[in-house]
Amino acid sequence: MKSTILGFDQEGLVNRNMTIESSLILKWFIDYSSIGYLTVIRSNNEEYSLFDYEKIIESLPILKSLTENEILNLFDNLVEAQVMEKIIIKKKRFIDFGFKLSGEHYDLMYG
Repeated sequence: MKSTILGFDQEGLVNRNMTIESSLILKWFIDYSSIGYLTVIRSNNEEYSLFDYEKIIESLPILKSLTENEILNLFDNLVEAQVMEKIIIKKKRFIDFGFKLSGEHYDLMYG
């Protein structure tokens, strides 16, 4: 078995039931949240990055065949894998989703 995938320990990814697509989303989030590319909101003194389908597809066009709901499901898989946390922000006409790294993602980093 190859040791690493996208800079993550492959065995750790498998143990958390993560797919290559969810691993790619995690790598993208780590890279892009650290450079201010994502809109950040604060809730309960915590910072969350808003889910933005267009920004994801703009930087990862390889995922353009996936719908917004399918990509949101990949983020939800990362929450289930306990490497991200999610907040739901209810507005009058719509709902936003915010995500942040849980700290558990460090267990997956290789090296």
